[in-house]
Amino acid sequence: MGLYLVAYDIRDRNRWHKVHHMLIAQALPIQYSVFLFNGSRDAFERCMSALTSIIDPREDDCLLYTSDAADEAR
Repeated sequence: MGLYLVAYDIRDRNRWHKVHHMLIAQALPIQYSVFLFNGSRDAFERCMSALTSIIDPREDDCLLYTSDAADEAR
């Protein structure tokens, strides 16, 4: 299990809406466009795969941060 921070700036309102609702179902909202995901690396990669299928990399920004502290504690 790990902690992952996802922050985004989506320019298109429809894409923003899709990303926001997809993340709110899988992660804890911290701020308006910042979420904390707590889960396995595989679950996080599936979530990010879904996210990248929605965003437009030419217009949108998405920042992903990971903390491996939970893995190191084992």
